[in-house]
Amino acid sequence: VGPLRAVGMAGEYPDCVTLLSSAAWGHRALMGEYRLQNEHVNGVPYYRKPTISGADHFLYKAHSCWIFTDSEADMAESRGLIRTVADCTAPTDGGVTFMEYSTRWKPGLGYRAMAGALPYPARVVFSGGELAPSLMGRYEWQDGQDMANGSPLYVKRDAAGAAVHWLYRGSASGTWILTRRWEDLASERGEIAGTLPSFLPTEPGLQFKVHLDNTWPVDATIRVTDLEFPSLVPCKVSISGSEATPNSCLFGTYERQLESVNGAPLFCKATVEPGKQHFLFRTSTAGLWMATDSRDRMAQHPPQGGLQSSRAADLPCNDGLSYHVFSGQSWVPDPSIRVSPGSPPAPEAITLGGHTGPHAALMGRYELQPFLVNGAPLYMLLQGEGSDPFFLFRTVDFLWVVTDVQMHLSLCRGHFVTTRTAFLPSPRERWNCHDPNTGWAPDQDLRAKPSTSWAVPGERGAADGVDVWRREHRLREPGEEARLDPGTRPTSGGEDER
Repeated sequence: VGPLRAVGMAGEYPDCVTLLSSAAWGHRALMGEYRLQNEHVNGVPYYRKPTISGADHFLYKAHSCWIFTDSEADMAESRGLIRTVADCTAPTDGGVTFMEYSTRWKPGLGYRAMAGALPYPARVVFSGGELAPSLMGRYEWQDGQDMANGSPLYVKRDAAGAAVHWLYRGSASGTWILTRRWEDLASERGEIAGTLPSFLPTEPGLQFKVHLDNTWPVDATIRVTDLEFPSLVPCKVSISGSEATPNSCLFGTYERQLESVNGAPLFCKATVEPGKQHFLFRTSTAGLWMATDSRDRMAQHPPQGGLQSSRAADLPCNDGLSYHVFSGQSWVPDPSIRVSPGSPPAPEAITLGGHTGPHAALMGRYELQPFLVNGAPLYMLLQGEGSDPFFLFRTVDFLWVVTDVQMHLSLCRGHFVTTRTAFLPSPRERWNCHDPNTGWAPDQDLRAKPSTSWAVPGERGAADGVDVWRREHRLREPGEEARLDPGTRPTSGGEDER
């Protein structure tokens, strides 16, 4: 119940009055929230409900009755469409009944006025939606303030924070409507609408219909909830595929972020290269899932990326969802690409052996760590208290590198590097070794042997892990070790609205 406020005369009035109706007929356009005004009509304060069209609705008192009307001119003539039957101080007084006018005044069945506002949810999440998937996602009620036709106006925003889709309650129909055009709000148009009038878009049993080719078929797959996101959204998703796939640098494990983009969860893969992150997000136009290496590219119109789903989906790891890769000129299907929930398992340890040259001290057992680097497992060989650890990590280009300098992880440097890309180091991998005197050369003896026990890495975030290293291990200058290829930037293409 809303707070009561004195208005300079006998009696008190609620700050907000909400008109409700349990019937599917009558003057449903008048339903919604009316706010107390500082002015008076007939010596009594009146209420106003703004509408998108500008034709506001009013609640005022005349001849001992409270009257609802859709015309400001009616207040001068004591006219209206709904009124209380008996004298009352406020329309929300207990036991108040209503009359409604069509061609004459008659009992108004189902009308009720309550003090205060309905408990509208702060967010509404649409999912499913096979007939209009791009309109699915999370819609937020900005600061609980924006209203349209006496009900909340919910907005879905893109990566740049701009409003792209709107959810509002129609004034005349009383149905909740989804649209991608702001101008539709004034004419009560849209692409998805409730099949029945309702006060909340999340009411149980409410179905939605979609505008397709001048028809409005019901889409029974649409689900609406006021939860932050459906409970099936994973904390992590992993992209994998053929090592020969273009833009394979976008593969790896992505972690769900607190923010949403285009009304959908945002996943991020942190890299140890300063300022470099990869993102997995859903586009606003076609509802496709796209992987990109830049927040700026994610915010472009159309967004730019290197991997893209073949169709719209609620989640990037939906069953049967296939992906395309941008070849440099066009989007090409790649059946090898898989997006799965969670992090893929990895060996609990990898033992390096066989090298007897200048970096023999780097041989030994590297243990799996509880955080990721470049979306891949990180292995460390701990030397004991006071000594720097050794690192076995994967670059964004899927080359495995061994180093004894922590800063090498962000500079892409090391003493050993695999001769080809690999998801995990294995005994069949061949390595190059950097000799301070002669430079890079093949090392025919070095081998990596994974343990037989496996675990799921990434129990802590990549950023978490970087902070741990900085706190617990002393940084050293990289010296004159040879610099590896710092990694290729993925070829990016605009969203393909198939």
